[in-house]
Amino acid sequence: MSKNIIITGFPRSGTGYVTKFLQEMGLKVKHEVKDEDGYVDWHEMPDIGFHAADPNNLVRIVMRNPIDIMGSAFTLMNSSWDYMSDYVKVKRDKSRSKVQWTMEFLIQWYSICLEEHSHLLVATEKIKFKSKFFHDVKEFMDLPDITTFNLSNKINTRSNRESYRNFVIDELRDSVPEELFSDFKDLAEIHQNLLNVN
Repeated sequence: MSKNIIITGFPRSGTGYVTKFLQEMGLKVKHEVKDEDGYVDWHEMPDIGFHAADPNNLVRIVMRNPIDIMGSAFTLMNSSWDYMSDYVKVKRDKSRSKVQWTMEFLIQWYSICLEEHSHLLVATEKIKFKSKFFHDVKEFMDLPDITTFNLSNKINTRSNRESYRNFVIDELRDSVPEELFSDFKDLAEIHQNLLNVN
């Protein structure tokens, strides 16, 4: 059987960037559409355990800085939230702000990842030329040496501005219950640990 690369993650985690990264490596992968060498699709999260059990698949779950995800997740369509509701049981109602239930979705999504698939997590920001992710993919797919790489490392232009992140975190702190914000900070710390080890 042919080998496949399957990448998933919470929406707005940089799956589009990872798709371009793999394509730059010479792989035939698409964003949210299956191709010859695999695909990158956040919809695959509920089935990731099934995919990971197949030795012909290299599976990874990307995790972007939660602050950056919160800063852009509001553009998701209702159909995306409906799909996630089948996997993460979070109520979307008028009694709570969209900020609050978006944060709850994010925390619960990665809580499931950490409980069941923590060994598959990789920080999106660490996916670069000659990174561990790069070498894992190259070895698994038995790719020839790659000496040049033309893809920018920018996942999102706003996320590289510290002032933007500070603004988002201040807005979040004032918009959600203290306990929820504490859980969010714990998630951000887990992401920071990924940056340190991956």
